Amino acid sequence: MPIWTYEDWKTMLEDHPDLFYPKGFEHCIMGIVVQADGTAAILLDEDRIIDTLEENGMSRYEAWEFYEHKIKGSRMKNGPAYMVDTLEEYGDEM
Repeated sequence: MPIWTYEDWKTMLEDHPDLFYPKGFEHCIMGIVVQADGTAAILLDEDRIIDTLEENGMSRYEAWEFYEHKIKGSRMKNGPAYMVDTLEEYGDEM
C-alpha cells in the first residue's frame, strides 16, 4: 500500500475541493475512487478509522458504534467511500 505524506493528501484535497471526509482522519485516506457515472469520493480505510477511535480512548464496541452512526452513517453529499476489506487479508484463499 502506498504511504501518503501530508503534502500528498493536501494536494489531492486541494485538487478536489468538492469532496468531503471526516476531519481528523486524514491519515486514513487511501485515495480517490471514481464510479461508472463519474461520481468521485475520497476512499477511507475503515480499519484505520476504528484504530484511531480506539487510540483516542474508545472501546472497540464504542468505536464501531461511533463509526457506524456518526461517520459512515452521516451520508453526506460528496462524502467518502470506505474500504472495508483488502485482498491481503484473504491471502491464498482467493
